Amino acid sequence: MPIVGLLVAIAAVLVLAWRAEKVTPLEFELLLAVIGIGFGPVPPMSSISLQNTVAAHHFGTAVGTMNFARTLYATILIAAFGAIVLAGVPAGAGPAALASGAADAFRYVFFASAASMMSRSSGLRRWKRSR
Repeated sequence: MPIVGLLVAIAAVLVLAWRAEKVTPLEFELLLAVIGIGFGPVPPMSSISLQNTVAAHHFGTAVGTMNFARTLYATILIAAFGAIVLAGVPAGAGPAALASGAADAFRYVFFASAASMMSRSSGLRRWKRSR
């Protein structure tokens, strides 16, 4: 189920990327809901699978390492997404310049987000094959 949900979330992010400049607020909300519903089962499933595979005396270390890695990855993604958005804005430009190219900038952010989810998908498939 998490793999199928993740594929649905990736498809919704790609639709959002392709329609970035002409998406309506309602379509945006629906796509965000599909992304959330599709990605929702992935973190708990990866937590449960980690907890079921480590020895009891390594449980705290494994869970702490997983949480640290998730937080570090999220921080790096936020910085990368911010850099992608700001890459198209000339230095010293004001908010008007950012608003004019926002759809194009966020299109690249959505493509990068889909690529990030695809890397998660390949990790889930490797885990499933090893079981």
